[in-house]
Amino acid sequence: MKRGLAVASLAALVVGCGTTIVFVPLNSPPHALAMRAPESVELFTTSIPTRPYVEVGTIESQQQAYSGDDTAAIYAKMRAEAGVRGCDALVITGSNDATIVSGTTTNGSGSVSSRTLKGYRATCIAYK
Repeated sequence: MKRGLAVASLAALVVGCGTTIVFVPLNSPPHALAMRAPESVELFTTSIPTRPYVEVGTIESQQQAYSGDDTAAIYAKMRAEAGVRGCDALVITGSNDATIVSGTTTNGSGSVSSRTLKGYRATCIAYK
């Protein structure tokens, strides 16, 4: 089972080129978890579930320099990772944005540009 999760996680990371997704385990789940379809993972952005739950891990996302992923695509990749982990829901807890700056200047002339890379943090939960 662990090997299957590792392979599925690697597949999610490879499919997710452009946005890095990282799972960090936190607590033991209240029951055995099984992989599930991403669309079955509930997504909470402004509230938390009213049902009792256990926080089984965190998921962090971060766009890479040349990623064209928008917020919806990033959330979809986070839900896919949550589904691989068997989580019932994701609670978005905040942003994980980064800024990249590139360019050159010489003697006061040149060009510099910056870009904000989107990222989010979430808690992966399992209902009791």
